Amino acid sequence: MNESNQLALFDYSQLSPDICEKAQIASERIKVRMKRTGEDIIEIGKDLIEIKALLPHGQFLPWIESEFEMDQKTAFNFMSVAEKFGDKLGIIPNFKPTILYLLAAPSTPDEVINQVIEKAENGEKITVKEIKELKAELETKDNALIIEEPIEPDNPEVKKLKAEIKAKDIALKQWKEKTEKAEAYAREQGDLLLKSTSESKTDVEANTKQSTNRYTSLTKSSKSDVHPTPDKITNFLYEFFGAEGIDLDPCSDSNFNIKAKKHYTIEDNGLSQPWQGNVFVNPPFSEVAQWAEKAIAEYQDDKIPDLIFLTKFDARVAWFKPLMNNADVFCVVEGYVSFEGNDGDSATFTTVLWYFGTRHWDFASIFSGLGWICRECSGV
Repeated sequence: MNESNQLALFDYSQLSPDICEKAQIASERIKVRMKRTGEDIIEIGKDLIEIKALLPHGQFLPWIESEFEMDQKTAFNFMSVAEKFGDKLGIIPNFKPTILYLLAAPSTPDEVINQVIEKAENGEKITVKEIKELKAELETKDNALIIEEPIEPDNPEVKKLKAEIKAKDIALKQWKEKTEKAEAYAREQGDLLLKSTSESKTDVEANTKQSTNRYTSLTKSSKSDVHPTPDKITNFLYEFFGAEGIDLDPCSDSNFNIKAKKHYTIEDNGLSQPWQGNVFVNPPFSEVAQWAEKAIAEYQDDKIPDLIFLTKFDARVAWFKPLMNNADVFCVVEGYVSFEGNDGDSATFTTVLWYFGTRHWDFASIFSGLGWICRECSGV
């Protein structure tokens, strides 16, 4: 791709001269550093962080796509490494890019990172397999009871703790079984998406029309674009968010169906408002793509500890893959869920809850009672 094509894809003329110059200079620096040595990854990440802060909202993704053919997940990897290891250049040569990305991932605890850095400083070779084993070992410790001294077997507290451990073991087994089912279902849906890209334009248009008609039928031609979240789901939400509760419902119905500390209604336009704290999003059916982009961007700004985003399950739509690529865990709700509209109509479809955060075990153990839990689906 030559320079003129790049400029045609990303319109620098809409930027102020100062931001335009900085973005173009950063663009050239990043291209030179794309050999992806450890130091270069950090420098690329720093440049991306700087330009993301300067560009108007919604312009960062078009910029990285047109300049580098880079997707959002790759850019996030670069920025995460820069934020995590920007002040630790001395140890960077010891790590391959794949290791840096894994260490900088939100799901990697600081304890694991510190262990790996200590090993590297002692001259030990670090592998991806070893890091994953350290993470698994730490997770096991967090969820296991260690009894160092003999305790009376009839002790009520011991019996209670043993029962809790057994319940967690059962929940973990069920989680794994449901994950396999969810992954198989998601891969099947992904195959439909991949297949459609190889069909002729006419076939794709026909399939799109068929899909639209099917969705219209499922939603029973509802006049309302806002459907409050049913109790079947909210009960699990409140259990997950616990005493802290939900801080923000950014696309609330007028009746404030979700018990949150703050609500943005259609008049407030939650897409243009800042998001903070624990967030739950049930977006309008016709605007899922905009809300998904907003949710991903807001979570990556590190102002939101836990975010749950509700959509229908449809791997053929454009917003599905970004959610799957960026969510840490998701739950495919078993069976169809009925959403009652504010106008009296209802919509019924398979529902997904996308989770962004670090409480993977909490999400899985709670929402496994609602459906299939899946941590990743690389086949889609």
